[in-house]
Amino acid sequence: MRRLLEELEPNLMICARDMFIETRRFTVRDSAELDCHESVNVLNLVEGDRCLVESVDGSFEPYEVHYAETFIVPECVGKYRLRAVSEKRRSLW
Repeated sequence: MRRLLEELEPNLMICARDMFIETRRFTVRDSAELDCHESVNVLNLVEGDRCLVESVDGSFEPYEVHYAETFIVPECVGKYRLRAVSEKRRSLW
């Protein structure tokens, strides 16, 4: 079975005494499903030309993200899909 999503170990940054931000780097090969885990997700395409953010239940239209763009997935979305559009490798922070 081919791995469609590679994830590096998370980094925990302390922004304030009571505020923590966990950062993860994902590499998407074809497509991958992610879950918000009851929190807002803020992502940035750091490698590759573009990718699509898609709803797994049809609750929103696909959204195309380009290199260096930052986008937010609200907590209420729950599960969502990242789909590769170009042949280049896609990495997101």
